[in-house]
Amino acid sequence: MKFRITNEVVKANCLKEISLLPHNAYEVDIREAKRSNHQNALYWKWIEIIGNALGYEKDDMHEAFKRQFLGTDQGKDIFGNIYLKPKASSKLKKREFSEYMNKIQAFAHAENIVLPQPDYYGY
Repeated sequence: MKFRITNEVVKANCLKEISLLPHNAYEVDIREAKRSNHQNALYWKWIEIIGNALGYEKDDMHEAFKRQFLGTDQGKDIFGNIYLKPKASSKLKKREFSEYMNKIQAFAHAENIVLPQPDYYGY
């Protein structure tokens, strides 16, 4: 069974289900939600808008923003070459992804690029 806590009713139902479980028979795993589909859609729209304004492909913008705002990890390929790769944005939790998007929004603002806000799309 899986619950996504979105309001007090769902939270209460979840707690009720947990209280009915027998002792020593179950594990409960509580995790922060990953970024939402709405966040993801808005993110890619922003990446496209910024890329178009600056003359870059959206995949190039995506990689550049990850390197700039998320940092890099060091890897080693099968030939022994050391390389840096940007950290994955897909692993960010909802709150972390919001912070990442705030940095991108600040960058766009500094470049005088107007981005649609979440409420524009009904997110």
